[in-house]
Amino acid sequence: MSSKVLIYEEQIVCEIHEVPREYWPNLLQIIRLCRESIVLKPAEASLRYGWQEAMTGQTRYLFSLVEKQAHLRGVNVETLVNLWLQQKLAEQAQPMGA
Repeated sequence: MSSKVLIYEEQIVCEIHEVPREYWPNLLQIIRLCRESIVLKPAEASLRYGWQEAMTGQTRYLFSLVEKQAHLRGVNVETLVNLWLQQKLAEQAQPMGA
């Protein structure tokens, strides 16, 4: 672990100890909300964002890889991305352990 990370960790711990213990449940909730707001987006949003980047030329290398995959499968890029999106949504809709 880098020294910069350790410094942040120490500062976070110090700040927590400055908060009265009766407010720790609220603090925990704030921390969880923060974490949840920055974790990876669901597959649908992520794929749509990636598609938007590809269409505006922001990820040319990635787009060329997608183009190659589409060509190999005999479909256009938009169809391929929609197929991937449908597959991901179907996976997310399945109950855990199914």
